[in-house]
Amino acid sequence: MSKLIIQEEITVRKGPPYFVGSIFVVLFFILNDTGKLHETDSLLVAAGFLLFIFIYYLLSRNKLILDKEYITHHLFFGKQKVIKWKELQSTSLVWDNHGYGTNLSMDFVNYSGKKMSLQTSFYSRKSLKIIAEALIDAASHVTIDKRIVNMAKGEFPWYIF
Repeated sequence: MSKLIIQEEITVRKGPPYFVGSIFVVLFFILNDTGKLHETDSLLVAAGFLLFIFIYYLLSRNKLILDKEYITHHLFFGKQKVIKWKELQSTSLVWDNHGYGTNLSMDFVNYSGKKMSLQTSFYSRKSLKIIAEALIDAASHVTIDKRIVNMAKGEFPWYIF
């Protein structure tokens, strides 16, 4: 790990939920100005806004903590995954195909076979660069995917947004 960073906490991007939440807020004000706020159709706007608040709460609980010894991933519902840098065996970028869509994830695998996956679309490029730099600094013994090494240099594959 970089000698300047003792502990780094990385949170997920919140831009898309902010956009959706702002749409519900605008709809709320439009319905309030037109006097239609008390109709049954406005319940959908209220339900959408409550859904936005719930999703924002879940996203705020998801974070990644990098420190000298561990990489810790706090998930949405309080579940936590921890891998020691010393026990890390390999890392790679993997396409996960499930159903109608695919996700690109950064996988960390330790010697016992325990795996931690990070969805790259949840994190900004700046955060992904910090993760890649920490990985190279803290786990020099690890087999690192060439694309992750390039991410640490600021060269991202075109399919990571």
